[in-house]
Order: sequence, then C-alpha cells, then structure tokens
Amino acid sequence: MILLRLKINEPFRCLQKGFELHFQREWDRGSHNGFAPYVLAGPNGSGKSNVLEVLAAIFYHLECQYLTKRPDEFDYDEEENTGGFQDEVAVPNAFELEYLIFPPATPEYGDQKVLAHIKIVKEVGSSAKVYLLNHPDVNENKPLPRMEAWEMLPEYVLAYSSGENEILSLPFFKMRFINFDAYLYHLTRQSDYPGPEGHMTFLDAEMNQAILICNFLFQDEKILEPFKQDVGIEGLKQFRIIIRQHRQVEYDAELLDEFRRSSTEFGFETDVELTSAFKKNDQREDGSVRRIGVIDRLVQCATCSFFDDETDSLVLDYWVTPETKKAFKNHFSSILDLFHSFQMLLTLNL
Repeated sequence: MILLRLKINEPFRCLQKGFELHFQREWDRGSHNGFAPYVLAGPNGSGKSNVLEVLAAIFYHLECQYLTKRPDEFDYDEEENTGGFQDEVAVPNAFELEYLIFPPATPEYGDQKVLAHIKIVKEVGSSAKVYLLNHPDVNENKPLPRMEAWEMLPEYVLAYSSGENEILSLPFFKMRFINFDAYLYHLTRQSDYPGPEGHMTFLDAEMNQAILICNFLFQDEKILEPFKQDVGIEGLKQFRIIIRQHRQVEYDAELLDEFRRSSTEFGFETDVELTSAFKKNDQREDGSVRRIGVIDRLVQCATCSFFDDETDSLVLDYWVTPETKKAFKNHFSSILDLFHSFQMLLTLNL
C-alpha cells in the first residue's frame, strides 16, 4: 500500500477539522521503485504522533466495519450495549483517505501489476464507503460491495514505537482481542479456525522476537547483513518455545446440548484445551493429511522436545543448524507462514 492523501473532517486531538496531508502527489508516484517511506519531522507538539494515531484509529474502524466475525456483545445495542461498535460512528467521525494498492487476484480486476487507486470516505452519520477510482469497468462514484471493499484494505497495517505510546498501540491491541475472541468462537464450536482475520499488528517485544527468529531461519546472508553490521547480531544459535497447555475453556452451549443428546453411558467432555485447534490436521476429502497443525509442525522442526507435567507445558528446543532451517522451510511455506503461526500462538497469551 502507498498512502496518497489523508483529510480529517472532524477534529482529532490537535489535528483540526479540515487538516489535510498529501503523502504523495501525482507527479511523485513514478519516482520510487515500490519502497517509498514517508518521514514526519518537526518539533515536539507539532502533531507528528497524532497523524500516526489517526491513521491507526481509521484502519481499526475499517477493520471492525468489514470483519465477517465480530465478538459477541461487540456491536451497539440501544438497551444492553450503548458503548458498542457502530459502523456509523468513528473517531474521527469524518475523514477521507486515499492510497494505492495491488488489487486481489480475481478476474474482475484483471492485471494485478496495475495499482488500484482507492478512496475511502466517512461522513458523519454514515458508515465508511470504499471507492475504486481507476478501473475502466468500475463506477468510481459507486461504493464497492462489502466483500470487494474488504479485499481492497491493506493486507498488513503494522505499527512500532520505540517508546511508550499507548494511544498508538491501543487500536492494535483491541484488534488482538478481537482475533482472540474469533479463535475462541471457532474452538468452542469445534469449527475450522481460518486464522486471524484482522490485518493490524503492533510490533511489541514478543512480536519482535518472532520477527527475528523468522528472518534468521528463512532469509539469506545478504538480507541479514544489516543485522550484523548495524546491530551486531551475527546469527541465531538456539531458542526455546514453551507452549502452556493448562487452560481449559467450555464448549459452546449448543455444542454441549448436542453432546448430551448423543452421549453414551461414559459421558462426554465439557471443555477443551485452549491450544487444541493448533494441533488439528487439515485433511483432504479422501482422508489423507494435506497440512498438519501448527504445533505439530513446530515439534517436527525441533531439535528436541518434552512435556513438563508440572506446568502442563510443551517445551521445544531448537539448535539452529542448516538442517534446522531446512526443516522449517519444509514445514512452513514461507517466512510469512511461520510469522503468522507465531502470531496466532502469541494471541493466546491474552
């Protein structure tokens, strides 16, 4: 995604109504090769952090608006949940946002090498609308349907702060709780968990550890050179993953009723272990295993592993060698596949 323009039509902290920022103008767009960082520089109190915070707040609202599975008691209810989420109410409550993004690989959008020009408009009293401005077969004045709008949101919205910035991190942590609730929803109903739906990730200390491990397991020496030159890290020697398996959660009430109706004289389990969805194998129609669970894949990559009965913890130790890296590349399709697996497990720390 390449940000183009942001306009705030309602006050947000020190940003006044009518504040507008052009990240790139039309004549700048051909002057970069895909990586175009934008730097905000200025004295303390000039609003640099507020720009980042308002972007985080806007993307959080868009994520929540287009999620297919929102937690129970998340949405607004006039009687029972007056503080719940409403598509028509955001902070800020009116804004415009434009960016370029690669469209999804579908026949409707043709060549994925042509960046889609997206404009998002949120007006007071209405939900945010997503427009596609540069496709010959799409009316630029007509909002995209719900699923097409969701596909035009950025795949990743990442944030990092070298200091304490709770205002910036808050939308990201709220999204982490939403992802956790979605996991519990599928787990307690024994349905397939598709992975986190939200795209927002805050790179805190735990996420940074996951990023470091992923890079040193997957990247080649040339890409890792800055770690050696600038940070002084020459390589990854060993690491340990501890997966605690002590937490039980109760099945959904409807599923428990089904268990009761079909139970035998031996009874049935009323709860399930929290990490069990990550042990399930993905099977083909003929019964063969297409993809083994995340935890099982991590076990198969480990140099050694054991289960600590005192703490109900699975302990995985890794002594990093070329064979270790080869094992990870065999069991995880890409560096992003491994990072997503770590991200899902870290979510359970909530």
